[in-house]
Amino acid sequence: MKKVSAKQFDKTLKKVFLILILIVFVFGCPNPPQPPETLPADFEVSYESGATHLEWGHYELSIDSQGKAVFEKTMETALSKKYEFDVSESERKKIFDAVVINNFFGLNDNYNDPSIMDGGFTKISIKANGKRKTVLVVNSSVDQFDKVENEIGRLITHKIGEEAFSFQDLMDEYPEKEIPKEFYCIKDDDCAECSNSECSNKDFVEEANCPGNRCGTYIKECKCVSNYCTALLGNSFEDSGEISRC
Repeated sequence: MKKVSAKQFDKTLKKVFLILILIVFVFGCPNPPQPPETLPADFEVSYESGATHLEWGHYELSIDSQGKAVFEKTMETALSKKYEFDVSESERKKIFDAVVINNFFGLNDNYNDPSIMDGGFTKISIKANGKRKTVLVVNSSVDQFDKVENEIGRLITHKIGEEAFSFQDLMDEYPEKEIPKEFYCIKDDDCAECSNSECSNKDFVEEANCPGNRCGTYIKECKCVSNYCTALLGNSFEDSGEISRC
């Protein structure tokens, strides 16, 4: 029997070790799923994202199986802007590919970080091949989910432009100097008890005084004829009773 030197044994051991590493790399790290060549006929996308406080704004997108899309951004319930556009099959296929590659249908339904009180949320719902999957992520980050969202975001920006995720255009459509009188803040119902006729008729753009009984003490919140004031972050009155536009 031929004797193997320590040097030869060491070389052999290294080769075996390298082969084992190669086997683990090839068979232990599966490649991501490969999407099919064709887009499912029933493919639909629903996307919603925003802050946990509605007045900070949120976005919604829906794409039906025919490629008809509606994107809307909203601040509170008063200020909103809607865009309608067509999404080609190849554009929808990019989103579908991201869904397949990132195993979207295999994700949990909910991801939430309870340690964060103020933050944001994103919800994506996908329909494909007769199945629907909805995933909600709140104050958290999930890599596979984020990659699908990024593909959706790229589509929105491509169709609408960089201003798609900005609320400045909403604000520009309602400059303060053009706010009609019906958008002024009005009195709380409790203030109607005030006996001073001038005070009762105030629209509260100016200070409202009642002899011995200031209306401001009765106001619990700044109410508006429309939700415009609330959408602009609401409540700007002071203890003095001086009420300005919200």
